[in-house]
Amino acid sequence: MRIAVTPDTVRHRIRHWSKELETVGQGGGDLGIRMYRALQGCPAGPVVLIGADIPMLQARMIAEAFRLLGDRDVVFGPAEDSGFWLVGVRHPRVLPNFFRGVRWSGPDALADTLAGLPRRTTAGFVERLADVDDAEAYRRLAPRRGF
Repeated sequence: MRIAVTPDTVRHRIRHWSKELETVGQGGGDLGIRMYRALQGCPAGPVVLIGADIPMLQARMIAEAFRLLGDRDVVFGPAEDSGFWLVGVRHPRVLPNFFRGVRWSGPDALADTLAGLPRRTTAGFVERLADVDDAEAYRRLAPRRGF
């Protein structure tokens, strides 16, 4: 397991993470460039990338994403705000950059990403969840998680 952090310098200052957890910097660029770089940096085989702002996330959802990658090229976890909280790919080393031209942090992020997939790419979806993009989202989700 690995965690990609930003800014890159933070990875050297985090002492409370397990030494078995590989910590890498995300590098520069927009969200799509950073996610693409994180996926490309993974070993061969299925890989799933999740956001750190998903309070309702459960291990079974990640397991379902990996199950779907058994016969799909990509998998997404749609977010309630029309973005996505999870992206997984079956073959990260041969991944075309389908994040180009995505309008991030808005209602078109998932639709733009799907439109950027190469022809004949098979996609799967896990359940829709809410992410925490701002204080209002935190206030709305906090009672559901007991914060």
